[in-house]
Amino acid sequence: MDIVIIAQYMRDISKVKTTNSRFWYIASLLYEAGNNVEIITSDFNHEAKKHFDRITHIDGITITMCHEEGYPR
Repeated sequence: MDIVIIAQYMRDISKVKTTNSRFWYIASLLYEAGNNVEIITSDFNHEAKKHFDRITHIDGITITMCHEEGYPR
């Protein structure tokens, strides 16, 4: 089954496996159950106020980033 999770924002995607992210937790469970999983999210890190590096896959889960202009503070 193909599953898409739309997350308005995520914590630092480069560290997503070690952060407490509900979106990543759900995606991991669904992927381990044999599903194709994609997370669609913003490319802006709201904590650091800068854009994420482009990442397309983590452990078999597809990451699609939509560009967001961001803000300085």
